[in-house]
Amino acid sequence: MHLAPVKVVVGKVSAVGVGAEFSVWLSEGKLYSAGLPQYGQLGHGTDGSYNAADSSVKIVFQPQYTPKLITALAEKDVTRLACGQNHSVAVASDGGVWTWGFGGYGRLGHRVQQDEYKPRLVETLTGRLVVPPDAIVAAGQTSSFCSIVGGQLFAWGKLKVSGDNLMYPTPYLELAGWDIRSLACGSTTFAVAATYGAEKSTITWGHSNGYCELGYGPGGKKSSANPDKCPSLEGVNTYQVAMGFGHSLFLVDPDHPKVGELPVWDVAAEDAAAPANGATSKSGKAAAAPAGKRKAAGAASAGARKRK
Repeated sequence: MHLAPVKVVVGKVSAVGVGAEFSVWLSEGKLYSAGLPQYGQLGHGTDGSYNAADSSVKIVFQPQYTPKLITALAEKDVTRLACGQNHSVAVASDGGVWTWGFGGYGRLGHRVQQDEYKPRLVETLTGRLVVPPDAIVAAGQTSSFCSIVGGQLFAWGKLKVSGDNLMYPTPYLELAGWDIRSLACGSTTFAVAATYGAEKSTITWGHSNGYCELGYGPGGKKSSANPDKCPSLEGVNTYQVAMGFGHSLFLVDPDHPKVGELPVWDVAAEDAAAPANGATSKSGKAAAAPAGKRKAAGAASAGARKRK
């Protein structure tokens, strides 16, 4: 365990994906992974399991401590990467979409609920369905997304708490016609930065974990079965979205008038606003007299991670 950032051995990294207990790095078209190999989520052809007991059965998994090249894609020029909780999606320059890891709920798109220990080509996204090198890709707890030439988004896996699984890539018609700039998945929630003609929208949906992470506001709905706009960011140019188990982040144009009206989450301001009755602030210092301030844009809610 490191309590401070440590530089990894992989150089010239252009993208990083992080799952529940593993990480993947994209460097000069090649993928490297490290962490827990369970379900084959590292893509090295094994789940790293072995029996650690002499007189009984005690299955454990040998971690990969340092980044290791995913040799199954060593001959490919990988351009896009996304990691879900226990699976990954990669796009190569030749248009191939590859998935590996935990196969439950059809999240790998191979028509079977089977774990894949190394990258496997998603056959549905071949032939007439051309995937561009700069495709939009995302992976959630039980789902995967990828766009094709022309912008149509495809989805597979379990997208809702109830209902059937999509065992192979299927057009996601709820966002048909939208030009998607960024897409992110939480555990059961999703976020998109997109435009439709002159419209600029930040769109979220899914089953909330109870932390208002969809960003509909204090009086807004907590969950949404279908994609819906975040009112406070409507018309704002959102560059990138990110979602965790119970929080969301939106990288936006700071010069838009709406942005100046949004609150800033500032530890110093929270310390100053804490009751002056001897209570301890978040920073560990004695609380000061109430105060407050508002500056630029931010949208987030706290949560914890759970695994499925």
